[in-house]
Amino acid sequence: GNFLKGVKWSPDGSSFLTSSDDNSLRMFYLPEDAYSAAAEHTAEAAVGGQDSYGASLQVNEGEPVYDFCWYPYMSVSDPATCVFASTSRDHPIHLWDATTSELRCTYRAYDAMDEITAALSISFNSTGSKLFAGYNKAIRVFDVHRPGRDFEQYSLLKGGEGPTGIISSISFSPQNGMLAVGSYSQTTAVYAEGNMEPLYVLHGQLGGVTQVLFSKDGNYLYTGGRKRIHTYYVGIFGTPWTLFTSCTDRVILLIKEYSLILSPVASILPLVGRTAWSIFTTFKVANG
Repeated sequence: GNFLKGVKWSPDGSSFLTSSDDNSLRMFYLPEDAYSAAAEHTAEAAVGGQDSYGASLQVNEGEPVYDFCWYPYMSVSDPATCVFASTSRDHPIHLWDATTSELRCTYRAYDAMDEITAALSISFNSTGSKLFAGYNKAIRVFDVHRPGRDFEQYSLLKGGEGPTGIISSISFSPQNGMLAVGSYSQTTAVYAEGNMEPLYVLHGQLGGVTQVLFSKDGNYLYTGGRKRIHTYYVGIFGTPWTLFTSCTDRVILLIKEYSLILSPVASILPLVGRTAWSIFTTFKVANG
């Protein structure tokens, strides 16, 4: 049967976007009574095995979805900003209209044989002007306002310490011009956005890094992987230090797709899997 692979809140908190095994992306708007009726909806869904409410929008990629992300200034009150990007197997990066489900444009990278190569991870930068895409040992940067095949490419092996495998996840700090890059080579690296100069290289994951994420205030960096989540404090310049590491059986049970999301409207860090768990509430993760 179909199952959930990922979920991401919209920047304005009005909706969330999901990725499923049927190669589809679905958008759900929160009803006005979402919080007051949460317990009732949850009980009904558990008993009936049905969703609490239906999707407002659905697009099908035709191939497995590798990653997706919202435009950082998305606001339901401004339809021009209501877009999200996605990347899937054997396809270019797609920019979708979140109000009409129409494809607005594509961003394309090609290999040595002049065939389209799919990005494995994508993220808009903090200003929304560029789209960063992760490939094998490299990042390609597209100008959002110039769709097509023009991009800048950066190798991540400067100094021999950068990620050496597939770039699995990209996250931007909202405060200080840094981006974190996770890879399946068990490495997370932090770069300066302007010139992609490496700032830090972080180790410690037992397997590949499947998700990286900055807190909303930019003070913390979370990295997720098999059996373990690391929390680093990066609030002041200098070497990041590990604030918290989880590696319990409960974490192993709950992390199915190893995907981390931060709610823009609640102080919780849900984990995509069987349920949502407020593992880092003590550190006020979502609100910084």
